Amino acid sequence: MVGPFGIMLFASAVDWDYAKHRRLLIYITISGLLMGGVAGYQVLTKQAPQSEWLDTDLDTDRTIIRVWSIFSIPTYYSIFVDISILVALGLLLTSSGWFERFVWGLSFLGFLLAQLLTYARGGLLASAFGLFVALAVESLVWACVAAAAAVIGALTIPQLRDRLLTAFTWAYVQESSQPGGRIYQWGRALENVGILGGFKGIKQLLIGTGPGTFGTQSSINLGLHGALRIDSAYYAIMAEYGLLGVVSFVYFVVSTLLEGLKKVLNTEDKRVKLLLACVLGAVSAWAFHGLTDNVFDYFYVLSWVFPLAMVL
Repeated sequence: MVGPFGIMLFASAVDWDYAKHRRLLIYITISGLLMGGVAGYQVLTKQAPQSEWLDTDLDTDRTIIRVWSIFSIPTYYSIFVDISILVALGLLLTSSGWFERFVWGLSFLGFLLAQLLTYARGGLLASAFGLFVALAVESLVWACVAAAAAVIGALTIPQLRDRLLTAFTWAYVQESSQPGGRIYQWGRALENVGILGGFKGIKQLLIGTGPGTFGTQSSINLGLHGALRIDSAYYAIMAEYGLLGVVSFVYFVVSTLLEGLKKVLNTEDKRVKLLLACVLGAVSAWAFHGLTDNVFDYFYVLSWVFPLAMVL
């Protein structure tokens, strides 16, 4: 964790201007394109996804392959794509020449396709939320039009429609409440700090049981890979760092987004405003994705998130 926090400290000391903003976004986009190249290779070579990534009731021979790029599961890759989509959009909207528009426009479309191919519900919803935030800052009308187009598009792709809609069915809630399911994991996190299942002391409630005692890292320590994984950054933080920890994290997220929104609205330069709006959308997407997936499990994404937060 020293690396990401170190990057944040350096980023906080930078006197950010438009040129530096764009340079940072270009570096992030290039990184995203390299990951996307691996994902594209997986599609072209028709590499089969692992069986545990599939919904047996939904995934058939018609299902497009789930890409995972250089990561262990598609969900981790989708977290990086959340940010890549918004960053590439920012470069596209502030491009001055036709070649730049072609490169960043193609990158933006490529990242959208990559997110579709991850079939990660959290990633799809987070990217949609981030795009809505970025567009709404500039024009609420255009944001609503884009949202309507996204809904129509999702409903016209059978596999995508089924995968998204099943998350809102009672059958999915019941399945998720069973051991290993998302809701079950959230309950375990609340039990760990004594909110459910009996009070365990004020100390455990406020500061949790400490890093590495619950969730993914604990599973690795015990040799039970993924057994204690919590599909939510907010619940995962609560389990290990208690109420004080999760309140601190929520404060970081909310204060960053509000400060960023204020900065975007008070910026008069059109290009800078568009760029900052997309950065705001990228951080919003990451924070939103944390509701349903632990965006800290693959913490290298913080090397992107923290500098973007410092830009805001």
